[in-house]
Formats: sequence, C-alpha cells, structure tokens
Amino acid sequence: MLKIDINLLFTVINVLILYVVVRIFLFKPVRKILDERRADVDAGLEAAKTAKTEAEEVKSQYESKLAGAEEEKSGIIKEAHSQASREYDRIIQDAHTEADKIIEGAKSVAEEEKKRQVLKAREEIADLVAEAATKIVTGSDSAENDRELYDVFLKKAAEGAK
Repeated sequence: MLKIDINLLFTVINVLILYVVVRIFLFKPVRKILDERRADVDAGLEAAKTAKTEAEEVKSQYESKLAGAEEEKSGIIKEAHSQASREYDRIIQDAHTEADKIIEGAKSVAEEEKKRQVLKAREEIADLVAEAATKIVTGSDSAENDRELYDVFLKKAAEGAK
C-alpha cells in the first residue's frame, strides 16, 4: 500500500504554505493592479463617451449656427439686391429727368435759332424786295427786264435761304 512518508507530509505542507504565500504576495497585488487598470480603462471609456456626447452637442450647435448663418446670408443678399434695384431705379429716373431737361433745352435753343433764321430771311427778303422795287422804278417797263429782275430775285432768295 501506500506509505505515507513524513517527507510527503512536509511537501504537502510546503506546497500549501507556498500557495498561501504566493496568493498573498503575488496574486493579491497582481489582482489589485489588474483591478486598478480595469478601473482606469473603464474611466477612460466613460470619459471618451462623455467627450463624444459633448462633441456631438457642439457639432449640433455648430450646424444650427451654420444654418442660421446661411439664412442670415440669404437675407443680406436679398436686402443688397433690393437696395441695388432701388438704386438702379433711382439712377434711371434721374437719367430720364436729366435727358428730358436736355431735350427741352435743345428744343428751346432750336426754336430760338428757327426764329432768328426766320427773322434773318424776312430781312433779306425785304431787302431784295426793296432792291427789286428800286430797279423797277428806275428801270424801263419791259417784259424782258421784269423776267431778269425776277430771276435775280429768286437767285438771291435761294442764296439767303442757304
């Protein structure tokens, strides 16, 4: 049979003591370090989740501000277009008013020039008539002479009209 030897008993006791010593001095510190590491990793993961949530909130705020900026930009552009349109209309109206003034001025100048030309033509015609009357009075009464005077009168009248 089996014989239990004292060495076997000491070996078992040594193994049990070694197990207790290893458990106390090796396994407990290692487990403590592993637990601390696990807690650090869990805390890091929790911090990462919190940071991600905060980042998503900031992103959402940024996107809403960006959308607001787009609306504001559209409003500013519409306002600028309407202001430019009003300015364009004002400039066109001023140009039309100025053009009407220029046209009226030109018409009055043309009317004055026409009156002056008519007066000048009347004076020339009166001079020609007086000259013709003088020649008729001083000249002889012939039909040929009358035709000649008439032709001279027409030539001078044509020159005066030019």
